[in-house]
Amino acid sequence: MMTPTEYIKNQLVLWNVEFVGIHIRYAYDVEANFHIVEIDPEAIRRGNAEYKKQELDFWMKFMTEYPEENLLISEPSDINDMSNLIYSNESDKQVISVTVVPCTWILNYGGNLYEPTYPIGRDSKYRYSAPVHVAHNNVYALAA
Repeated sequence: MMTPTEYIKNQLVLWNVEFVGIHIRYAYDVEANFHIVEIDPEAIRRGNAEYKKQELDFWMKFMTEYPEENLLISEPSDINDMSNLIYSNESDKQVISVTVVPCTWILNYGGNLYEPTYPIGRDSKYRYSAPVHVAHNNVYALAA
């Protein structure tokens, strides 16, 4: 059986993938004996019907699995003691790098073929070399 912390972190990782733009912080307040999850922005926390359903389902399952534990899911607040931070999805915002072997990976962008340079990632600007002439049949369309 997973620990309550592992159970919570697994759900938060799923939310991080499913809800674009979500900001998540999770801490355990030892004095209050509470697992605290802060979710932001409110447009997701209170404005997204699918998120609200998943939050309620998660809370109900957590309380069934761990009846002796306390869980608070809220907006960011100064009254929440987040000093014992366990998880934050800010650390998941990383650049995805691709190593390119010349004339092996070709990017089809707007009908033009480009040999990409790295990094290619969600937080970086896309950089491309000049259009290339492809002398073989290994042409791939990449999406990042």
